[in-house]
Amino acid sequence: MKFSNIKPGMTLYDVRKNVNQWLDGHKYEYFPVHVIEVNAISQKALVSYNNNPPLWKNDRQVAKYRMNPRGRT
Repeated sequence: MKFSNIKPGMTLYDVRKNVNQWLDGHKYEYFPVHVIEVNAISQKALVSYNNNPPLWKNDRQVAKYRMNPRGRT
């Protein structure tokens, strides 16, 4: 996902390979990432990852998130 398409208020998803796949039966797990603020000048976004306290993430980290947890972005 391009950083320029990210807007405050969006909910994105961090999709990762499931470590406990044999227990859960799911190949991937996903976590919600709520975008609170976007700073286009410094290319950073203030995000709350999995309902934890907000952190500033740079554009390379935020570009890895997906709009849809189950499919391609």
